[in-house]
Amino acid sequence: MAGSPSKLWCRKMKTYFSNMDMDRDGFLTEKDLDKRLELSKAANPTLDVEIERKHIQKVWLVMYNNGKEQPEGYKLSEKDFADNLWSVVNKPNFKEMLEPMTERLFNNFDLEKKGRVTKENFLKITGEIVSEEIASAAFDSADVEKSGNLTMKQMFDAMVFFYTNQDDEGNPLNHIMGPLVD
Repeated sequence: MAGSPSKLWCRKMKTYFSNMDMDRDGFLTEKDLDKRLELSKAANPTLDVEIERKHIQKVWLVMYNNGKEQPEGYKLSEKDFADNLWSVVNKPNFKEMLEPMTERLFNNFDLEKKGRVTKENFLKITGEIVSEEIASAAFDSADVEKSGNLTMKQMFDAMVFFYTNQDDEGNPLNHIMGPLVD
């Protein structure tokens, strides 16, 4: 990808940031991530909060802070969030970095632990972030086999698409975080 991010990519990351900024103060903090964890627990009562907190801290370090440790109380701005993610998605090992995060997300969505994510569970969990219409369209786009279930590979491919696609604004996967912010 390299170079500069497209306007579409910047809009996706602005939307992503906006959904993560739970207190709407213009910064991401550990408090925002804890609030997101509470919402995840409400949508998935079987979620192991301590394991998920460790996962979120790893995502915070690897994806949002580009591997840089930050002091306690650190506030991540929208610009730094987008700049860091742009740097991460341009790393040669980006897909390898994304695999364990996708696996964790997949396991959180696979409420029945059957190795697949049903549309019903996908809508239930993403309903904390976006409308059912947006979530349903994103699910249908990711479900390339049209089976009504997502495999781990399909979820991984959808995440790679979200983070790397620069120009297909019409694809529902680009809107999984909600209507794009300008």
